[in-house]
Amino acid sequence: MQFGLFTEFEWMAGHSAQEAFCTSLAQVDEAERLVRKELRIPTEALASLDEGVYYRHDLVGCQVTTIGGTTVGVVRRVEAGPGPSRLVVRSAEGDDIEVPFAADICVRVDPPARSIVIDPPEGLLDLNRK
Repeated sequence: MQFGLFTEFEWMAGHSAQEAFCTSLAQVDEAERLVRKELRIPTEALASLDEGVYYRHDLVGCQVTTIGGTTVGVVRRVEAGPGPSRLVVRSAEGDDIEVPFAADICVRVDPPARSIVIDPPEGLLDLNRK
């Protein structure tokens, strides 16, 4: 279903998700058709981010390795919560491993190269397997 191009949005952080309010809709029925729909923004329309700040979609699909060169897996998703976000990394064995997306753990992040190098504290990769 095509809804057209909306240019005016107001963002509000919800408890479990981001919520967008389109302030350019004129009718209630136009807005009702958008409830629970996914909002997609063309990459070229996204705001530039400061160094060290990344869009979640840029991290999904990145290969994660340790500083020693051991392959951990591929980022499946990025989860938000209290404290730093977490990378959910799918291992070759099919386990999901949660890795805090913190500068002292994720020491090299290179989305264009699809690569994240981590220096995990001892036991982290086994502790968070799901």
